[in-house]
Amino acid sequence: MTAHLASREAAGDDFQQPVVDLFDRRAVASWSTVHAADLADFFRRVLENDSARGYYVIDDGSRPTVAQLTEAAAVAAGAPGAVPGSDDEARSRLGDAFAEVLLLDQGADAAKARIELGWRPSHPGLVDEFRNGSYRS
Repeated sequence: MTAHLASREAAGDDFQQPVVDLFDRRAVASWSTVHAADLADFFRRVLENDSARGYYVIDDGSRPTVAQLTEAAAVAAGAPGAVPGSDDEARSRLGDAFAEVLLLDQGADAAKARIELGWRPSHPGLVDEFRNGSYRS
């Protein structure tokens, strides 16, 4: 997901808020997200639990797609919606390596944190936060 601002000079009377691009894999590529307050709760549990050991993967389980995130972010920024783009466009603007990371399906599972620490996310997911929360313009 990328966003860029169109300049008033280039857009003239058609100037709008940020234009947000979606890439070809937008419908299937999903990202792992977690609310900052839920992440803080996880860290508190780790610090308070002497038996917490090893690696933990933290994710709220919502697995929003890039398309869902981009559309919600566009609306939160006051844009009329997301504008389709391509994988090639992403690579040309962001470079191959960074674009590829953004286009990966990045699902995760926080089962270990739930089982060992009793951690459960309780705050809104990122899509809901974009649509209704503090990101609204």
